[in-house]
Amino acid sequence: MKPKPFTEGAIHSLFLKSSIPMVIGLLANLLVQSYDIWLIAKLPSEALVAMGYIFPVVMLFIYIAIAISAGVASVLSRWSASLCESELLIRIFITQCLGGIASALLVLLCLTLLPLYIVVMGVGPSIGSLVTNYLHVFFINGWLTFIGMVGLSSLRALGLPNIQGWSMLVAALVQAILAPIFIFSLDWGIQGSAWAGVAAKSLPVFIAFFYLHKVFRLFSVRIDSLSQKVFKATTKSTFHIAIPAMLNNLFIPIAAFITTKLVARLGDPQVAAYAIAAHLEPLFLLVFHALSAILAPYMGQNLTANHLSRVNQGLIISRNFCFFVGLALALALFFLAPFIAGLFTSEPEIKAYLTLYLRIVPMSYGFSGVVILVNASFNGIGQPIPAMVISALRAILLYLPIALFASIHFAFIGIFVAYSVINVFCAFLAYYWFKQRLHQSS
Repeated sequence: MKPKPFTEGAIHSLFLKSSIPMVIGLLANLLVQSYDIWLIAKLPSEALVAMGYIFPVVMLFIYIAIAISAGVASVLSRWSASLCESELLIRIFITQCLGGIASALLVLLCLTLLPLYIVVMGVGPSIGSLVTNYLHVFFINGWLTFIGMVGLSSLRALGLPNIQGWSMLVAALVQAILAPIFIFSLDWGIQGSAWAGVAAKSLPVFIAFFYLHKVFRLFSVRIDSLSQKVFKATTKSTFHIAIPAMLNNLFIPIAAFITTKLVARLGDPQVAAYAIAAHLEPLFLLVFHALSAILAPYMGQNLTANHLSRVNQGLIISRNFCFFVGLALALALFFLAPFIAGLFTSEPEIKAYLTLYLRIVPMSYGFSGVVILVNASFNGIGQPIPAMVISALRAILLYLPIALFASIHFAFIGIFVAYSVINVFCAFLAYYWFKQRLHQSS
């Protein structure tokens, strides 16, 4: 019943085989989002303006879903190495219920606050109507995304890491096919994009619960076998990871807001260059996020099973991977920066600033990868607070004063040199801190 590939087998091969489907799935997801915006850009300009107001709400859903998924994956990866089959099955069932409850509450909260959000953001009637109509459909999409993400993360944590990546690929292909039909052929506008998302996100939910039942007999759980004590313990353990992870995720938009405000003081060409770079960066960091999805349950299972040598080997392999890939990215982007910038803009000033960004920041991508992987490892072993502290330092506590000083004295280049230096510092801090926690565990 309990496939556990993370505690056995060659580590290099395990990471490679488990990460490739995640890379494919994440890449497909990012590409289909870009394709979706490209389609919406063909509508009247009000559609793109509306999407600007929609984006923060969508990201709120995604960040909270990722946080709950991290909590579920962390506890299940450790329980799979320590509990008997019957006890593990009950915990799996409870975590899926928690995902459903949390997503439903989030939808109700967003529906209640949506009119207030429209007023606070100062959205006009015509665009406000577009935003409202889109989000009413998206809340179905978001609910499905949330449940599917929790289910697929559970499978990954329980030793079936490939299903999530392939499910994401299938969902992305379905959305890519349906979006132009719903937006243009059926003349549903941006609401058609939302309905395409609903159809696409239904598939990962079905796939997740199909495998949870096929492999772990999820729907064979009897309600009368659940105890209040176990439900409380499972909830507490899950949210012990999920709440710090949620706060951790919120540092991402905060850092982006700070950077935008700093760059906006310099001029419109700089803002435009940063906006393009911010949309490109997730593609460059994709492999690190894919490996982090595997590393978290790997660390959780092996530490619980007291396989400390495998934990240390996994840490060293992932560190070396970050530095190798980071160096390759830095060199490639240094030479390709003018070409890449030319693909997105013909404005000489914007192109110059984007080229500058692509030659500075990628030098720290390897160190960013170390932070991503170590934070995932902390969550995987059930210690989310260090990850939250490192993210707070990286995004706000260190970055804000240093970047502000650098922007005053060194303008555009200063902001991103500061960002790169902080990435390097936080990588060393995160790696050393995790090694210390492993030493204490031994």
